[in-house]
Order: sequence, then C-alpha cells, then structure tokens
Amino acid sequence: MSSNDKMSLEAIYRHNEGVLSRCNNGDLLQFPRGRFAHWAVYVGGGHVVHRTGNNNDRGGILSSLSSKSPSGVILDKAEIREDSFWDVVGDTPAKINNYRDKTRVALSGPEIVERARKNVGEVGYNVLWKNCEHFATWCRYGEEYSKQANTAAAASVGVFFPLIIPFGIGWIVKRITDKNNYQRRPSWQERSEVYELTTMA
Repeated sequence: MSSNDKMSLEAIYRHNEGVLSRCNNGDLLQFPRGRFAHWAVYVGGGHVVHRTGNNNDRGGILSSLSSKSPSGVILDKAEIREDSFWDVVGDTPAKINNYRDKTRVALSGPEIVERARKNVGEVGYNVLWKNCEHFATWCRYGEEYSKQANTAAAASVGVFFPLIIPFGIGWIVKRITDKNNYQRRPSWQERSEVYELTTMA
C-alpha cells in the first residue's frame, strides 16, 4: 500500500500546504511516483522548475528505461519547465528533501533559482544521467547526482550479471579446450629448414 493510499485527499492537500509554506527558494522537492520519485527545485511564488514531460512525470523513473520518459513522452521531448507546485504535486504528498546537504555545500537560494530558471526550455532526458533528480541536484549543489538512477543501474546489473556468468565460464572452458586441442604448427624457421632438407635430397 502506498503512502497516498493511507492518506485521504484532504489530508494530502493539508500536508502539501504545510510543505509549501515551509519551502525556501532553492529547496529540492520530492514527489512520489510509484517506486521512484519526481524531483523539482522550488523557485518561489508557489512555483517549481523541473525536468518533465507533459504529465509531470506521473509514471516513475523506471518506466523511462524504454524509449519514453516517465510521462510517456518521447525522451528527446522531455524538457525543463517552470510550473505551479500544485500542478506538479497532484494528489501525492510532497517532501522537502535537501538530502545532499549532509555531504555537499548548497549554493545560495538566489543562485539555485537562477541556475534553474536559466535552463527552462532545455530538451532531453536520460534515466541514468539526465533525469529530474540530476537536474535538481545540479541546481542546488553544482553537480549532478541521482540516487534513484544509481539504484536502477545497480538493479539492472544485478539482473544481467547472473546471466553473463555462464557465458563467461563457457567462453573460458572453450578457450582452454581449443588450446589443448590445437595442433602446434611449425614456425616459419622450421618450415624453411624442412624445405631446405627436401630440396637438397
């Protein structure tokens, strides 16, 4: 059961009013979207800047492993936009999440807002290195980072690695077998010595 199922729409609305009232310019906002989250930068006046498709990334990061973004928009059509907090949050509970403040120095609020707004209109999306969380963390800290992209990449390796091991072992066994069965061919020098012996006879 998701956290939205546990809360009524009225409770979610009240929760989000509280989140919005506590937002400072440059805060990162996290919006649950299934197994993953959508991220945005609060820029003041009840607005956020975020990398998104048409439906504010309602599908979650995992669905973007296909040729479409989380919202179903072709990847190169996803863009950085400024939208109302309420248009983005929908019926999900938002969270202020400046989680990298523990290990990184955040830029000032005005700098973060300026970085976010300067990129409005940029087009493109990639789940592993150009997603909404990468954009949000870049605005706040000056470097792109996505914990959920790293998690998705690790999960992919976890799925494919066990499939690769048997092929790797098979390749090694074949190489050893081929090497043992290989008939050593005479070197160039040995061949020329044999030729000389046969021509002299």
